[in-house]
Amino acid sequence: MEIRSTTQAPPDTGADTIVVGVFEGEGVAHDTDDGALARLLDSGEARPRFRHLAHTHAGGRRWILAGLGARDAFDPERARIAAAVALGRAREMDARVLCWELPHHVTNEHAGALVEGTLLAAYAYSAWKSEPPDATGPEELVVSAHHDVGAAADAARVGAEAANAARDLANAPANEMTPERLSARARELADRHPSLSLEVMDRAAIEEAGMGAFAAVARDRTPSRSSSRSATTPGMSRGPHWASSARR
Repeated sequence: MEIRSTTQAPPDTGADTIVVGVFEGEGVAHDTDDGALARLLDSGEARPRFRHLAHTHAGGRRWILAGLGARDAFDPERARIAAAVALGRAREMDARVLCWELPHHVTNEHAGALVEGTLLAAYAYSAWKSEPPDATGPEELVVSAHHDVGAAADAARVGAEAANAARDLANAPANEMTPERLSARARELADRHPSLSLEVMDRAAIEEAGMGAFAAVARDRTPSRSSSRSATTPGMSRGPHWASSARR
């Protein structure tokens, strides 16, 4: 899924489906020309209750009104959940380009959370499926905001894509993702990223390190343990970062 951020108004982004969040006690900040979103709220079909969804059509587009609950409770984790829930409705409507209007007066972290929630919810492991998954869209996610949230959206995309790549490794069957192949994948990543160092331990190193239980369980095959360390990346508040994986 392509990720794009913009300061354009949602109708100007080229999206066929637009998500607008609504908080309890607040109305719609930017309604359609014919007031379709306010009518949804007035009728009770749309509600500001967290995770509640309703949709309508206006101006040749689909509009989803997403309940966000109380504003003071709307943290980035709730934004991720709202994005995941909205993605499900957008897929039911076969959306190809989905646009989220970033709610007013929230942080850049919320913008990133909308990206993360969408990408993580869109994940499906299909490497060994005989049929493609039923839901594959949208092809693009656009985050529309009054200010530039490009850095937050891009960082969220990198993190979510990395998480989904890790899910691919974890979901792969053991006869496919052998210790040797897992270590090879780790080496590929380390070779591509200069800030990432890698240590791969074979059976002798594992036993020498005192990990006897792990080595004993893996007695019938070659065990491998990979540990990686990443130096602090500019713009990130925490570091260094460690990752460890093992297959037996």
